[in-house]
Amino acid sequence: MSLPSQAVASLCLALTMFALPAAGQAAEAPEFAQRLGAQLPLQTVLRDVQGRAVRLGDYFGGAPVLLVLGYYRCRNLCSLVYDDALQSALQSGASKYRLVGVSIDPTEGPREVVPRQRALRNAMGVDGERLTLLTGDAIAVAAVARAAGFGYRYNAAQGLYEHPAGFILVTPEGRISRYFLGLHYQGKALRDALARAQGGATGELVEQVRLLCARLDPVTGHGGAALLAMRGVALAAAVAVAMLVWRLGHGRTQ
Repeated sequence: MSLPSQAVASLCLALTMFALPAAGQAAEAPEFAQRLGAQLPLQTVLRDVQGRAVRLGDYFGGAPVLLVLGYYRCRNLCSLVYDDALQSALQSGASKYRLVGVSIDPTEGPREVVPRQRALRNAMGVDGERLTLLTGDAIAVAAVARAAGFGYRYNAAQGLYEHPAGFILVTPEGRISRYFLGLHYQGKALRDALARAQGGATGELVEQVRLLCARLDPVTGHGGAALLAMRGVALAAAVAVAMLVWRLGHGRTQ
């Protein structure tokens, strides 16, 4: 029994896609080291949207903080993390929270911050009291990331930063309360976590999500999410081929 050429091609695609390594699956890929209860270095000096020196602690004290580390020139998941974090905060119905972003790229400044902050505020309808984007030098940024358990590294070959996707919920006093990893956070879960963080409580460890931001596969040129999507298509094709083979064989035995 011979298979149609399209079926053969689909089967070959499926086998090829499952043979390809997923981007970011290396054992040493940067990830979150969950440090519940750890104190952030609130005295760290950073720069605001106008390039003025500020302290990280200037944005703490009144409400829990959703801390997002990434970089504003990111062409991959960083913008999705910001969008999802703000959307979840709005859906939570919570009245007391603040989102603070810190760039891990020490070369970024007002030129990168201004359009990103304006776009987020316009898209989500949040004001300056709810959303603040900061930059800093390499030492300051590393200090914040280290305290937060946020792993990252620069991929010189691709000109991108590799880091995990997600954000950190911090108490008004600057202690880590909970991690929200990956994307698409639930508004109810965030509302409950915000209530605990407001009272200074910490949550529980959450399962690691190995979703690596800004990592393109060197062979396919696709990011991890795109590669997973292609694998899904390939799997569907393989299932279709298997059903075709079964039907052809079953028909001949009757």
